[in-house]
Amino acid sequence: MPALLNGACLLLLLLVALPGQAEGNDLSLDPIMVTPKEPEKGDRIAVVFVVENQGDKVDQVLVEGRVNNRTLLSRTISVEADNATALTFSFELDSTVAIITVVVDPYQEVNDTDRTNNHQVHAIEVEEKDKGAGMLLVIVGLAVLGGGLVAYMYVIRTSSVEGSGAEGQRPAPGRRNDEGSKDEARDGDRDGKEAGKGP
Repeated sequence: MPALLNGACLLLLLLVALPGQAEGNDLSLDPIMVTPKEPEKGDRIAVVFVVENQGDKVDQVLVEGRVNNRTLLSRTISVEADNATALTFSFELDSTVAIITVVVDPYQEVNDTDRTNNHQVHAIEVEEKDKGAGMLLVIVGLAVLGGGLVAYMYVIRTSSVEGSGAEGQRPAPGRRNDEGSKDEARDGDRDGKEAGKGP
């Protein structure tokens, strides 16, 4: 009789300790999804994740979303039995690295049979744009523009100097050259002699 009683007690203890027999819920998180998938610094990042509940309905459970240890989402939600709820938040990517962390029931206020699946982490890393290359292009562009301007001014100046030389070789209006004065003097002497011979 005592052996039978001991056996019954042992069986009862085994049934209580069997996995899946304890009451409670298993809250978990699906992997984090971000948009855009290949962001650049300064982009607006949208974060989407899903809280799953395998068990009875959870009336209130806290969910937090953090980026580089800054809490950007803190919301209390309810999750129906054997159901899921999607949550989202967004932030501006103002650094080259962003560590996104989401946690369900961070302060362990809900009876949860497995807490190893209560958080997810997603890392974003972008390359810093090379500002030196952009500055080099600006300098080269200014050098080309400056060189073109100097060449243009040289052509204009050369054309102006050549034009001034040609004008300087022409006799000014109202003035006669030496040869013209001699010819006119000769013509005047001849006219005077012919006039003295008169009829």
